[in-house]
Amino acid sequence: MNNDYILLDTMGKTLKANKQLIKAENNLKRKLNKSLLYDFTLLNQFNFDNELLEKLKLDSMKYISILNRYTYTTTTNNLYDEFDYINGNIYFKAIRIYSNKKNKYVYTIMQLVKCELYHASRKTVYNEFKTIKEYKAQTGNDYNLYDYKIS
Repeated sequence: MNNDYILLDTMGKTLKANKQLIKAENNLKRKLNKSLLYDFTLLNQFNFDNELLEKLKLDSMKYISILNRYTYTTTTNNLYDEFDYINGNIYFKAIRIYSNKKNKYVYTIMQLVKCELYHASRKTVYNEFKTIKEYKAQTGNDYNLYDYKIS
């Protein structure tokens, strides 16, 4: 595992023990992502402002699940009104956690392992978007699904 997580027997305890993990808000929860914790520490190296970073995280949590670990993400839904936005592809690695005490699956940590993001801008509505900067990062090339047992 690339990050050293403190793995505990419940999702809430693990969330408190690991400050880099976040949980999806209630309006983003679906059947497939109820027991997911997300790790976006790979995005910290790009120095995005907080508003853009939150938009990227929310858009990612909307579509990422244990079955769908790759998605296209963007900071805008309406290109006609925007003059500055970020879009691109992100890839997650799923780390499933099982409990020896309960003898069952407990939760999954979705770790961001690769991102290819592009910052585009334009001066007026009539201009085309031009790519200002590319943000690419990767934490190795191991995207396998991992299972860990905790006691």
